Amino acid sequence: MAAANLEPARGSASGPKQNFLSCYIIVMTGPSNRCILCQIIDGSARSSQIYRDEYCVAFLDLNPINPGHTLVCPIRHVSSFTELAPNEAMAIIATAQRLARTQKSKLPGCRGVNLLLSDGEVAGQEIPHAHFHVVPRAENDKFGWRRFGSAQTREELDSLAATLREQ
Repeated sequence: MAAANLEPARGSASGPKQNFLSCYIIVMTGPSNRCILCQIIDGSARSSQIYRDEYCVAFLDLNPINPGHTLVCPIRHVSSFTELAPNEAMAIIATAQRLARTQKSKLPGCRGVNLLLSDGEVAGQEIPHAHFHVVPRAENDKFGWRRFGSAQTREELDSLAATLREQ
């Protein structure tokens, strides 16, 4: 695995220049009908890379929630987190953790981090390539997380836990 420091990756400015609007029109497939994240990974679409190793790449989000909002995705194209090999998942999580630590230490006002994954269209996944968002958070940054749901009885929780333990 690459060193833990998060120096800018070489060659991150390669590829055709895209403007803000064109990136969102082509967000699902990109200009060549390939996944836009695959294009960023292979350098045919521009990105501001922060980190890269043999399993994953991290780059700044084009439309960040807060400055420093970073995407971490596997080099190999998989549409779902559940399709990742264990070594890929571990590399992505370790990279996200290092990024969160770096965001907290280097970004002014960053006092927390959200690690977000939308896995599947019904979960809000917009790009069919597994990826995590590492979002730096500051007090009063106006990004909110609202909890929905209702309390469950212990019996309901125990029954569901038993179902999920079954393999």
